[in-house]
Amino acid sequence: MIETLTKANIETADRVSKLRMDCARKAHHSEPVRSYNHLWGARGEVAWVKKVYSICGKDTVQKWNGFAADHLHINLSALPDIVTHSGLLIDTKTITNPNHQLMVQSMTAYGNAGVKAEWVYILVDASDHPRYKFLGWVFGSQLLSTRPWRPRNDRIGTPSEEVYSMHSTSLSPCEELLGAISDLSAITAESLRLRGY
Repeated sequence: MIETLTKANIETADRVSKLRMDCARKAHHSEPVRSYNHLWGARGEVAWVKKVYSICGKDTVQKWNGFAADHLHINLSALPDIVTHSGLLIDTKTITNPNHQLMVQSMTAYGNAGVKAEWVYILVDASDHPRYKFLGWVFGSQLLSTRPWRPRNDRIGTPSEEVYSMHSTSLSPCEELLGAISDLSAITAESLRLRGY
């Protein structure tokens, strides 16, 4: 499943990315890798919202929290990227190398839990920018059932933060999630679990 971003989509994402980088600098979390992650993360979020709009309709998305970035007092890591009207909390994770996997930090830079059991995590591949491929999704509770590990930070040769991860082949197809989102009568996280998603 693929979504192509327009120039206007990219400009919107890049504005949000800049706001997030400004927030990170003010909070003293401004390493270059985080700036890079903000840029691609915002673009992946825009791609997912655009895909949800095109398949499920604009009424299914209650809020894209990308624009909350202009409120400097908000801890953005505590917010999901997207909230559906049914209350489904979605966080996108964007990669630029198709061989990478879904990774979520066990703790955020702000000291709160990185993986939230009730959230849905979506893996987005941006390696063919501006075409974004949705590789799959998983509930946070499933990620938490895996063993956390510390990937090596290639830039400085030391371990980085502890993460939970899952290879894209172990994720559920995004078509299933979009099907559930478009079915407004069964769009809560609990009903998705009961239906086997």
